[in-house]
Amino acid sequence: MPTCRFCKSSDKKLIKAHVIPRSLFKLVKKDENYSVYFEARQEGVRRDFKQAGLYDENILCAECEARFSNWDAHGSAVISKPRGQADLYRDPQGIACGYHLKDADYELFMMFLLGVIWRASVSTLQFFRQVQLGVHEQRILTILKQGGPAPDTYSAVLIHPLGQRYPGTILPSWKGRIDGVWFQRLYFPDVIAMIKVDQRPTPAIFRPIQLRPDRDNYLVFLPYERTAEEAYFNEMRSFMKEHSLFDTNE
Repeated sequence: MPTCRFCKSSDKKLIKAHVIPRSLFKLVKKDENYSVYFEARQEGVRRDFKQAGLYDENILCAECEARFSNWDAHGSAVISKPRGQADLYRDPQGIACGYHLKDADYELFMMFLLGVIWRASVSTLQFFRQVQLGVHEQRILTILKQGGPAPDTYSAVLIHPLGQRYPGTILPSWKGRIDGVWFQRLYFPDVIAMIKVDQRPTPAIFRPIQLRPDRDNYLVFLPYERTAEEAYFNEMRSFMKEHSLFDTNE
């Protein structure tokens, strides 16, 4: 029998466990009956329809999956909450810089992020193939079991991209360096979470906006134009046009 990746037991039946909470896929499908999943490979594009998002039957037993419930519920509530003028943070010049996350509990939200990134790392799904934590996989598992994420160990920054062409989508996670430090990007509808997976200190550019337990936290605005995400969508769109999945006049 397969082994639960959390408790390491091979005596328990594994279940359909979501890596990204199912509730967040409701933001993707909106009023439709399902969300559309695209998988692009050199030989073509596979399209599938997901009523309940993505789940993996090879990582968690029911008992261990339940340990993520409170974290997932809090993270989903923070991410899915509609935000407007009352939530805006403005700098001293009056420029809107982001949303003030008054409803975010630091520890619960960080455990949510670490829970998603760990499940993605151990997942067998192709969608999460680029989540490779190395030694951090076991270290994050220890935090998930014992609690108490330290702000600088796995620091995180939340970004709301402005002007994105395809809002409400979830992209595959990927890993990249910023100032020589490795960050894993996690994508939720209209939110990018950048999580440091590196023993080196958080780059100075991120320290004022990283999530912390001892101060207010923010969802920071970032123009979508010329980002890696825009380049990904443009490349994906061109690839899908070649396979007649996009209207060339779109």
